[in-house]
Amino acid sequence: MKKMLILSIIVLFVVGCTNNPKDKYPSEGDLFPLKKGYYWHYMSYNESSGLTRYHATEIYDTLTIQDTIHLYKSRLGDANSDFTSITWTGTQHVAKGDSFLYYYNISDSARKWKDMPLFVEIDNIWISDWDLQEFIVEDKESIEVPAGVFFAYKIRVYIYYLNHNLYYYRWVAEDVGIVKEEYSTWTSVLLDYKSN
Repeated sequence: MKKMLILSIIVLFVVGCTNNPKDKYPSEGDLFPLKKGYYWHYMSYNESSGLTRYHATEIYDTLTIQDTIHLYKSRLGDANSDFTSITWTGTQHVAKGDSFLYYYNISDSARKWKDMPLFVEIDNIWISDWDLQEFIVEDKESIEVPAGVFFAYKIRVYIYYLNHNLYYYRWVAEDVGIVKEEYSTWTSVLLDYKSN
């Protein structure tokens, strides 16, 4: 009986000290790693139609405005399946504030829009100034995509904050960024990346 009691205490101690991944929040890693040379390659597909597209995001330069704000210049583009040919179709200027990621209007450097918080935890809710989407962090779970297996925050995104009928899901992993987005007709998954 005494041995059973001691064994039970040891088991409770070990179980109590075991890290549960869901206890690891607020997020500790970088949800939006930004550095010149970082890139993310995605594949988007529609299972009904069989249509597949490839697209890339790349941090290609930096810029300082107002003498203190460090912007990262990213470009977005469409690619072939092995990413040897990318047609760049757009650019964005982003910066990390104290607690949020901001998009900047480069032609009017004073204008910026708050997008996503740098750190999140389950049940967080916010609205993006950038595109008026509403975000709700629902869970943190293991998710497998072609780039690997990640323990990522699952975020429900309402396409417009006043309409809760239209939404999609986004999974964001620490020190990686967006690893998957799932719309009603399209799914986008991370194929490969450089973020460290």
